[in-house]
Amino acid sequence: MYVERLAAFTLPGGEGGNKAGVVLCEGMPSSDEMVRVAAEIGYPDTAFLVGSDQAWDVRYATPKMEIPLCGHATIALGAWLGQRTGRTSFALRLRDAEITVEASQGPQGEHRAAFISPPTEWRPLEPGDRAVLLHALGVPEGDVDGAMDVAWIHGGSDHLLVGVSSRERLAEVEGTGDSLGEVAESLGIATVMVVFQASADVFDVRNFAPHAGIPEDPATGSAAAAFGGFARDRGVVDSGAFLIRQGEDMGQPCRIAVSVGPELGRSVRVSGSTAPVVN
Repeated sequence: MYVERLAAFTLPGGEGGNKAGVVLCEGMPSSDEMVRVAAEIGYPDTAFLVGSDQAWDVRYATPKMEIPLCGHATIALGAWLGQRTGRTSFALRLRDAEITVEASQGPQGEHRAAFISPPTEWRPLEPGDRAVLLHALGVPEGDVDGAMDVAWIHGGSDHLLVGVSSRERLAEVEGTGDSLGEVAESLGIATVMVVFQASADVFDVRNFAPHAGIPEDPATGSAAAAFGGFARDRGVVDSGAFLIRQGEDMGQPCRIAVSVGPELGRSVRVSGSTAPVVN
């Protein structure tokens, strides 16, 4: 195995970002082996690659479980493949879907990548699950943003979304408790995404996955893809581009660029910068 360590969704100059492992393998490891290696690397997520420059089989693991899609690890592997091969587009065969990742170079020489998500979908959360989720997060019903509300969202993996009406409430969310992990595990979702709309095209986000060994995630590209489809379909944003700011409350700021077209349910483009991890 060859292991590369990168930070994805970094700020200009390479600051911040979410660390990911990229592991090049001769054959795809078992799920248990992937989890073991991911735990040794010690980052929120690690991508495992097998294949050639024409197409790659990719799997993802946290230090506790295999997951169907990890956005920031996909950005990391896309940028790394671009540097390694000089190519700009790669087909990825995931566990449950097929996606495309693109590599490019930014205006300051930074290595960037983008992935095109699977089709997106969403639905309102059932009332009973909604009440349990809000209680686990410590979010009163009166602090829910009605434009976004509470929903199940999907863009390659399943997430829960809670829109809140103030930045102060976002900062106060309690996302690391056992009760939230139990809710997430019982509903079979990857993460819980809490969102405040700071402006027409900027969203502040916190994201939690305690059941997966990630108390809080500084950047979650798979959730960004799912949210992009939801926000377009529900009319929270127009077709076009918007920015997600995540990791601020952890002191690990990240920037996720999201682009959506006008057609409901269609794929979403998620992009960001990367930087090598030097320690």
